[in-house]
Amino acid sequence: MIYVLDRLLDVRAGTGRLQQRHYFHLTHRRSLLHAFFVLLPVLVFSVAALPASTRIVWVSLGMPLAVYAACVHFFRRSIPKEFLVAVFFAVIVTTPSLVEYSGLDAVVKAVLLFALCWWNCLLIAKWEARSGDRPGPLLMRAVPSLLTVTASLCLLLPAARPAGVAGILSVVLLFTLDRISHRFAPVLLRSLGDAALLTPLLVFPFLHRSW
Repeated sequence: MIYVLDRLLDVRAGTGRLQQRHYFHLTHRRSLLHAFFVLLPVLVFSVAALPASTRIVWVSLGMPLAVYAACVHFFRRSIPKEFLVAVFFAVIVTTPSLVEYSGLDAVVKAVLLFALCWWNCLLIAKWEARSGDRPGPLLMRAVPSLLTVTASLCLLLPAARPAGVAGILSVVLLFTLDRISHRFAPVLLRSLGDAALLTPLLVFPFLHRSW
């Protein structure tokens, strides 16, 4: 729902700077708005049913998210969107486990997820960018380095080892996709880049085995 709302705020300014992925939301914006308001009570009920500690953390994320949305969509401030998307996604996904257990392995897994999401967003920005809008080369080297370090740490920690294996698989897939990106349209690359983050599904059947 947040993703759809972000896209609808993108298209409200017109078609001048829109990417191909925005045109679906532009065409169906009325239906998407209706669906958003129909599902809003379901979201409120779901959040209310969460454990109190998790609910407080998730609701508190709404304040910086609102500031980010205001800066990007209303005040037109230049904010590194890829970094913020990675932070919010990683925090929201890992909050339940971190609230219950904040050991070293849980923290390393959270950092690994953040780095994976960040690199995924940077690659998508690179694939979709016009000539002067590509992410800087320093970031394109630093984030894979962070990924290598955190994935290696996961492999050293037995409880985090499955996450490390899944992370390495995602890195290999993203790296391969970047090398052959010239063969695909940007909108397909975006979908394939997101699919590369589904590697935990490959590791899931082996979670209860000895690593």
